[in-house]
Amino acid sequence: MKNRFSSISDELIDLHEHIREEWPYLLRIAVALYDKETGMLHTFIKSSHNTKMLNHYSSELASSKSLIVLKP
Repeated sequence: MKNRFSSISDELIDLHEHIREEWPYLLRIAVALYDKETGMLHTFIKSSHNTKMLNHYSSELASSKSLIVLKP
């Protein structure tokens, strides 16, 4: 954390920039909440500066082709 006044979005953007040093093709990182009752994912922060990409995006986890659900 750079300073205690940075936002969680700023922290995620900084983390993404650091990770891209090793994986330059990683386009974005998003953090989502999972609603167990509906099976929906709802994004609330993202590392992309593109304001339209994944902005308050919702999707059913079961229909996702790019996310993998790991069960213990």
